[in-house]
Formats: sequence, structure tokens, C-alpha cells
Amino acid sequence: VQKLASRAAAQNRHVVVVGNPEHPEMIGVFGYAPEHAFVVQDAAEVANLPRLNNPLVVSQTTIKLKNFLDVAEAVKAKTDDEVQVVNTICSATRDRQDAARALAGEVGAFYVIGGRHSSNSRKLLAVCKEQCEKSFLIETGEEINPEDLRGIERVGVTAGASTPNWLIEEIVKQLEEIGRQQTENGR
Repeated sequence: VQKLASRAAAQNRHVVVVGNPEHPEMIGVFGYAPEHAFVVQDAAEVANLPRLNNPLVVSQTTIKLKNFLDVAEAVKAKTDDEVQVVNTICSATRDRQDAARALAGEVGAFYVIGGRHSSNSRKLLAVCKEQCEKSFLIETGEEINPEDLRGIERVGVTAGASTPNWLIEEIVKQLEEIGRQQTENGR
């Protein structure tokens, strides 16, 4: 992302980056194109941008694909100049989001295991909530409320990119135990 921004700035082009302006990745982009880069979080913010000169549209690597595409369309609508759109979303992130979205449509509750401050984990939660209202972001198994699972037959689990496997396995075992207990108690 930074190399693309640097090249565009050297050509006196604007760079529209889809992401969180406070994220370290976005701060880094400003270092490479300080006078040419704009960070927007969604398509609505594009209207507030000045006239764009042959803009390049890129994104934070952990952003939701739909949001990125919506911003790209808003930038295209804003300018008559040629717009270069480069999907810089991490393929592992995109694959994880697609898998979570598909699974979330088939379960009654969904747990995303990851840090509350992790952009990746928060995006996974948002993707899951699109399909499953009872989606939760948890950092530990202690945050699971068995009452949230009452009457739920299937539970989905995914995790942020840096969540350790041992934690995922521990939480899956805990969810299985809650399911066994509720089945035994007729809930």
C-alpha cells in the first residue's frame, strides 16, 4: 500500500485509502504521500474530499471488501479523471471474512475470538452480524454467557489472524460442554 501511495504521489496523483485513520498502516501511508493521501472510512466521506487528480484507491489490508468497493464507486462518481482501483485487502483476511459470512448464515450464534482493538477481529464480527444477529466478539472463554446459547442448535466460531490456536481449541471445547449441559437439562 505504501509503495503504491508513494508512486502515485510522485506522479502528483491523489491517493484515497479506505481504512481507519488511526490504524498504524494508515499512518504509514501518510508518511509516503503526506500531501496527496486522504483516508476515508466509508463511501459517504468521499463527498467531503476536494477535487481529486487521477486518484488511486487502495485500502487498509483488513478492511471489508464491500466497503472498499463502495468507496471506489463513490470516487469514480466524483471525478471525470481516470481512477485506478487496486484491491490491497489481504487475501487471507478476505478468505476468512467470506468463510465467516457463509458459516454465519447457517448457525444460531457466532463467536469471533480476538482482541477488541484488532481491526481484523472487529471486521469479522461485522461480517458475521450481517448474517447472524447473535454474534459476539470475545477475548476469552470467560466472556461466554450460556444464556445466549439457550435454544441454539449450531454455533459458529472464527478467530482473528493473530489468535493462538490453543485459545480457539479451548473455547470450542467450552462451547461443546455448554451444548452438552443444555442438552442434558432439556434446554
